[in-house]
Amino acid sequence: MATAYHRRFAAGADRSARLDTVERELLSALPLDGYPHLIVALTPEIPGEMVMNSESFDRYRTELQGVSLLIQEEDAFTTIRVGSRRLIATDGHPDGMSHHSHCELHRDGSGTFAQRVPLRFMDIDYKRFTWLPPDLMVWLLMSALNILALHARDRTGATGTALIRAALVQSPPRQPDDPSRRAFPFPLIVDYGVDEVPLSTQSCTHADGEAVALLDDLAIEGPALVQATSQLADEIVQASGIAEALPVTSAGELRQAGWGVSLRNAMTKWARAHGINVVSA
Repeated sequence: MATAYHRRFAAGADRSARLDTVERELLSALPLDGYPHLIVALTPEIPGEMVMNSESFDRYRTELQGVSLLIQEEDAFTTIRVGSRRLIATDGHPDGMSHHSHCELHRDGSGTFAQRVPLRFMDIDYKRFTWLPPDLMVWLLMSALNILALHARDRTGATGTALIRAALVQSPPRQPDDPSRRAFPFPLIVDYGVDEVPLSTQSCTHADGEAVALLDDLAIEGPALVQATSQLADEIVQASGIAEALPVTSAGELRQAGWGVSLRNAMTKWARAHGINVVSA
């Protein structure tokens, strides 16, 4: 019994170390220009093996060029290339001020996804903050988990549970003394950006959440995906003094009152189409 326990502990430690490694490799690929990013990482309990050759890459590229975020029709990635034991999918401009996403899909089924957070500014008591609406964060997080899980299950054959981690980070400037490299050192908060819906009680430069979920559950658009998203999102927003992420519940439900006008109708329609219970508040 002691030997079996040791093996389970060692396997868990190995998986956590693997998650740290792929997350660190992703961070090294991001432009460190002061922009906030949402980062999502996944590593499977039982690794798979993605075949990589010219024929398979052509197939993977076609697949990834057709991938979209939840409720979106446009493609999530415009550039697909081969990296060291991985596929790398990106969109946008890493050195600009506009949209940028970077996704690394590893041969063993591990994967990482980073999305630049759209910059919004808010002045509170004569101090300026950058802010991210919680519904936008939840939508991006849920989309990323689904993309990473589908890769692990379908391209590599990984199985079992998945160790998942998400982080909302305020990136430091790469060259703070270079005026051509703008930095945004303003504290980051999670908020709707309107006075009548106060949320954050404090700002933070880094907030993360970690959980374990069945890989197959994350690869299917349904209540279990929402439930896993809720667990990670709750831990992230708690760093800003918020008890829970309002758009979703720990029971795997969609909470309509937690979604802003731009996402509410589409997400409600998506939830009902995938057997996800929708509650008003």
